[in-house]
Amino acid sequence: MKSMYLTIKASDQVDTFGNQYPDIMTFPVNSFRYYNNPLVVTLTSADCFRFDLLVYAYYKTSDYTDLILWLNNLSSVHDLVAGNELTLPDPDDITKFYLTNV
Repeated sequence: MKSMYLTIKASDQVDTFGNQYPDIMTFPVNSFRYYNNPLVVTLTSADCFRFDLLVYAYYKTSDYTDLILWLNNLSSVHDLVAGNELTLPDPDDITKFYLTNV
């Protein structure tokens, strides 16, 4: 399984039980590189409502929803607007990203 949590470092902060949690600010999204031509899609209202299904249709997993949003300079699914274009990286580029950053 490819998860963004594999690329995130533990926080410096420790809770009262001694637990450390992933620090999302260390996710290396700026190191993502496009090697293959990405797919450009125009969002429909259905895509905005169920973005996970759009991602699943292309990648056969919805694990990449956050990565796709961040690569398109969107902070959450609430920023999606019907008619806007999104860039979906080639699956091989995502694999290279994870292999490079784990």
